[in-house]
Amino acid sequence: MEPNNTDDAAMLVEALPDLGERTDVEQIYTDGGYNSPDVDEAMREPRIEHIQTAIRGRKPAEEKLGLEDFDWEINDDGKPQEVICPHGQRVEVKLGRKEHRYLAYFDSTVCGDCPFVDQCPTEALKRRPKHVLRFSQGETDLALRRKRMAEIRSTGENLRAAVESTVWSVKHPFRNGKVPVRGKPRVSMVMIASAAMTNIRRIHRHLVKLREEDREVKAVQKQMEEAIKNIFVYFCDFLQSRLHRRHYPKRSFLAATT
Repeated sequence: MEPNNTDDAAMLVEALPDLGERTDVEQIYTDGGYNSPDVDEAMREPRIEHIQTAIRGRKPAEEKLGLEDFDWEINDDGKPQEVICPHGQRVEVKLGRKEHRYLAYFDSTVCGDCPFVDQCPTEALKRRPKHVLRFSQGETDLALRRKRMAEIRSTGENLRAAVESTVWSVKHPFRNGKVPVRGKPRVSMVMIASAAMTNIRRIHRHLVKLREEDREVKAVQKQMEEAIKNIFVYFCDFLQSRLHRRHYPKRSFLAATT
């Protein structure tokens, strides 16, 4: 619990170590306020995927390709190893002269036939038949977050809706969504208690649903047993009638009248 003027990204960086110790978290979904270089660095070592519903900062130009339009091969440390351009050319990523800077050299003869060459962020070298792509670790992290966000949006899922529902559940007991106390210790205690009650209500609803499903399953099983029993009785009656006719056949109408 922090004051309202605390940056969201700073709170996430502070919470990540404890969250990693208590859970086996592999993905974290946030809104656009939780991205920063410090967040990227904090998530790199535990290999946590950061998926955002929006990204804070300037939007990329629509008429140009961005790093998010490339495919990336990342090592265990979160460093780029290979990059594949939108035209399908795969090249190795090399270290730049400065720390956290990288270079990728593409074959200019292949780039010449690329339909995206006018939109590409690469630059043609004068002395070598190469197109070079210059980028930083931060730009790579941003590109990966943009790609993950685009992939989630393409599925039509709205994962943030579940998060907002949880926040609403914690806030709705209070008038106008505001706690009736002031001060960080008091607000913390009230919010923790409200969150605990939200969990209890959800666990109760889940258990009730399981019991209802169990009753429905048992009802279906009972109906199936009754159906099987009826079929068995019908079959026995049919078999018995056939055997009776075989041993005691009906007399003909002529014989019956004589």
